[in-house]
Amino acid sequence: MSAFYSTFFMIAPSAVIVLWASGKKAEAREVLLGVILCFYTVTCSTSSSPRRRPASTLESLGMFTVNLAAATITNFQQP
Repeated sequence: MSAFYSTFFMIAPSAVIVLWASGKKAEAREVLLGVILCFYTVTCSTSSSPRRRPASTLESLGMFTVNLAAATITNFQQP
């Protein structure tokens, strides 16, 4: 899932580049504005409310007993 989510950071700018290169500069500006607003909205909303990891919440309830760390790409997320 991390790989699929990370492709968004390539798809969003490439859509703007394709529109700009095809001569649709007004549409490219609208798409770029939308992408920037989405990034800032998500960043501000997630940074303004502190969250705990779901694993730690379920672990404290005694409901999370399986280690799901399996992929190399997610090793940096481990505490």
